[in-house]
Amino acid sequence: NILSTNWIPTVDFCTWYGVSCTNRRITALHLSGLSLNGQISPDIANMSHLVELDLSGNNFNGILPNELGFLRNLRTLNVTNNSLQGTIPYNLSQCRNLQELDLSHNFIAGNIPENLGRLRNLRYLGVDHNNLTGKIPPSLGNFSRLEYFYLHENDLFDEIPSDLGKLTSLKVIGLRGNNLTGSIPPSIFNISSLRIVDLSINGLSGRVPENLGENIPNLERLFLDGNRISGEIPVFLSNASKLNYLFFTENDLSGVIPQDFGRLSNLICLFNITSLQIVKFRHNYLSGELPRDFGNWLPNIQEIFLSHNQFSGELPSSICNATNLVHFEVSNNSFSGPVPMMLGQLTKLEHLNLQVNSLVNSPLSTHLDFLDSLVNCRNLQFLILESNPLNGILPESVEGVIPHGIGNLSSLFFLGLSGNNLRGEVPSSFVSLQNLERIYLTGNELKGPIPNVFCSIKVLGILHLGENKFSGSIPECIQNLTGLREVSFAANNLSSSIPSVFWELVSVGGFNFSRNRLNGILPTEFGNLKAVNIIDLSYNDFSGEIPDSFGSLQNLLTLDMSRNKFQGRIPNSLSNLIVIESLDMSSNALSGNIPPSLGSLRDLNYLNLSFNMLEGEIPNKGTITYHELVKATENFSESTLLGRGSSGTVYKAKLSDNTLAAVKVFDMQYSRKALKNFDAECEVLSNVRHRNLVKIISTCSNVEFKAMILEYMPNGSLDEWLHSRGIPLSLIERVDILIDVATAVEYLHHDYTVPIVHCDLKPSNVLLDEDMMARVADFGLAKILVEDGELVRTKTLGTIGYIAPEYGMDGQVSTKGDVYSFGILLLETLTGKRPTDDMFGEDLSLHQWVSLSFPSGLREVLDYNIVSDLISVKDSSSAPINEKRNGDEEILVSIVHLALLCLKESPDERIDMRGVVVHLKKIGAELNSSKRLSGRKTHT
Repeated sequence: NILSTNWIPTVDFCTWYGVSCTNRRITALHLSGLSLNGQISPDIANMSHLVELDLSGNNFNGILPNELGFLRNLRTLNVTNNSLQGTIPYNLSQCRNLQELDLSHNFIAGNIPENLGRLRNLRYLGVDHNNLTGKIPPSLGNFSRLEYFYLHENDLFDEIPSDLGKLTSLKVIGLRGNNLTGSIPPSIFNISSLRIVDLSINGLSGRVPENLGENIPNLERLFLDGNRISGEIPVFLSNASKLNYLFFTENDLSGVIPQDFGRLSNLICLFNITSLQIVKFRHNYLSGELPRDFGNWLPNIQEIFLSHNQFSGELPSSICNATNLVHFEVSNNSFSGPVPMMLGQLTKLEHLNLQVNSLVNSPLSTHLDFLDSLVNCRNLQFLILESNPLNGILPESVEGVIPHGIGNLSSLFFLGLSGNNLRGEVPSSFVSLQNLERIYLTGNELKGPIPNVFCSIKVLGILHLGENKFSGSIPECIQNLTGLREVSFAANNLSSSIPSVFWELVSVGGFNFSRNRLNGILPTEFGNLKAVNIIDLSYNDFSGEIPDSFGSLQNLLTLDMSRNKFQGRIPNSLSNLIVIESLDMSSNALSGNIPPSLGSLRDLNYLNLSFNMLEGEIPNKGTITYHELVKATENFSESTLLGRGSSGTVYKAKLSDNTLAAVKVFDMQYSRKALKNFDAECEVLSNVRHRNLVKIISTCSNVEFKAMILEYMPNGSLDEWLHSRGIPLSLIERVDILIDVATAVEYLHHDYTVPIVHCDLKPSNVLLDEDMMARVADFGLAKILVEDGELVRTKTLGTIGYIAPEYGMDGQVSTKGDVYSFGILLLETLTGKRPTDDMFGEDLSLHQWVSLSFPSGLREVLDYNIVSDLISVKDSSSAPINEKRNGDEEILVSIVHLALLCLKESPDERIDMRGVVVHLKKIGAELNSSKRLSGRKTHT
């Protein structure tokens, strides 16, 4: 709007907004933050006297024109925060006067040009937050005047070139969030002008350079966290007298922290003098003791993270003098001795985590006197002291009246006191902890009845009181805890029956009442607990029959009712527990036949019915006979046909227990291929377990016939929904399906014992259950990679249009081939076009078609149903998708951008499936927050 009203041809252009002139020549163009869109015209090179060009903070797309190289007087080029794609123009190296080059926060891809090193006058280089790949060119070490060097948040790989040590004027180097490997070049730490070094979140390894700190007196911030750096912290680092931030979190460091660090008077993130604010050394192998008086020198310390190391000795009582401390976490170490008595002086404390050490109570008292002072910590939200031999009684002062009692801890959210050998009764003043959401008191010696005070904490979601000496009954007032998700009263001395009000707590996801003396009959109302997935009632005195309503608990994973006095038959309804994995009803008085339907529980891997009076055969979860399949498929009739594929035919079957299944009959005409596919699919599906992989129920195999019995997917395949069915999928449904598929493939690539490559990802191999949850199917071409990383090659290709280029060249199989196929599947899901559509051929592929329209022309290539989902009637014109993008349109750009990352020509440059899942889940969260789109629908 500014330019349309200000850039008027009849007015002197030197007076236009953002334009500066010298001698009637345009020398500067400052147009930042104006929401301009479109592409940057090559004609801009006609302004040959241009010195400064600032187009930052707009919506420009397309590529940076190569003609920018003709602007030989250009000193500043700033196009940060746009939507530019393409690569860094090769001709930019001709702008020899360039001093500031900022291309950050765009979608620029490709390699960094080698010739960029010719820009000897460059002082600022910012190409961070893009999609750059490849190696860092050693020629960048020629920037003799460079002061600011930002390459972070890209996909750069390989080692950091030692030539960067020649950047003698450098003040800041940022390489965070790439895929850099190898050791850190010692030459970098010879640059005496360096103030900030950020090499975090890469794959760097080796030892910290021994010269670190020796020649960098101006170093203020050093970030090496999130790598695999090993060895000890160099003593020379103590020479960096201006250092104020030092992050070594999540490495493999060992040894002790050098005592000479006490000389670092400006350090903000280590143990020492007055300006210290943050200490972060968690998840290393550091050892030694904390200095006895280190708390006396920390008046400004706010956060201390030393968890998951090997520190030992006592916690210095001087820590109580660090009165600005907000977060103190030293869990999972070997600290011993008493907990400091005056922790209450830390009045700003919000998080205290001392768990898994060897801390004890003061030997002078049986009361936990250190807790006395915590009543002054009014902001405390997390108190975690679990797994320490504290051996004490909850002190009277903690249960005292407000303002001197525990009511002062009114902000407490998480209380962890498990495994501390606590004695006595739970103080009634817990009533004041109305923000307490999680209570862990397991493994102590607390006694008395379970106090009603817990029932008054309305937000309580998790209550663990197991392995104590509580007696009496479960309080009736538990009905007040309507948000209760987990409850454990296991291994106490409770008696009487479970109160009837308990069955009204429909949010309960798991409860453990085992090893008590509870009794009574389980009511039909048990079936109200639809969300429950873990039930343990073992080692009690329950009696009567098991109610049929158990069959309605279809989220149940574990059920243990052993060592009770249950009698009667096992209800047939238990066959409805379709996801149950463990079932133990041993040592009761059950009688009658074992229900054959238990054999249909395909996820059941532990079944114990011993020591009862049961009769009949043990349910068989093994193979199904050929004659059973003939009957179940009506002699493999056309009426039960679900589909035909390259390896066989799939039929709908109704098994003898009325379970619906899909029977995949392998085509034995090509017996060797069929046998290979059958064996491959059996090997994969019989071992992997994931909610988004189709499950195998059984097999049927002989010399002439091979079939797999799989779970039935009533909503067909993704291919049908995209191309055959008349009901369109909404954008949110498509994204949910993509997340399901990506999560399954991530499991196969990264979370199984060895990587599994599917080799044939496509919409017809994505099946949808009754809730439209996606399951990846058809593992006939799958390859299991060997553990030592040896390459696997194949002569059996996947499906044309979805095959990665390297499959066709040398048959090389890798997880990155699946990533490529997923990229094609993603584009097909968004566009509704198959890669084999008639419009595509040698000169144009689905990938190229979408790339040419990205991002400004996406409306022209996306499925009409998606576009109409996003655009209201009033703005449904043909305006490019980047004009006045709303949140959902930005999401579409992000999804397509992700697809293009999957479809890089080189496998090494493709994103992996872990990255895909992270991106998609973030996109899904953003999409679900949209007010204009509904949640996932169920189509039937």
